[in-house]
Amino acid sequence: SMSYRKITWDHINAGTSGADDWRKPIEA
Repeated sequence: SMSYRKITWDHINAGTSGADDWRKPIEA
């Protein structure tokens, strides 16, 4: 889905672990 792909892209940009981003939004 679009949301999943966006989250994955944010992970690439942030260079952080995906599991952590799933629990707390990058915007936080």
